[in-house]
Amino acid sequence: MRGALRIAAVLAAAGTAGALPSAARAQGACDVWVEPPPLGNDANPGTQVLPWARLDHASAKLLALGASGSTVCFLNGFYNGGNSL
Repeated sequence: MRGALRIAAVLAAAGTAGALPSAARAQGACDVWVEPPPLGNDANPGTQVLPWARLDHASAKLLALGASGSTVCFLNGFYNGGNSL
């Protein structure tokens, strides 16, 4: 794993929080958000309203900014393609 990028899976569907490990539920506020297209787009600012689309983009962007301790939250959706940290 490159850097200390913490990943917190955020499930938007109601009632799914109990399925998360306690460490994931205990994470602090999200620094950036990711959601698959069409709502997610890597040209967005990475906010909850305008999320990025790919984990690779979030990882590269945060590491380039020196923000390797950031929390990335994922919204519901089908993620595919290369995803690495």
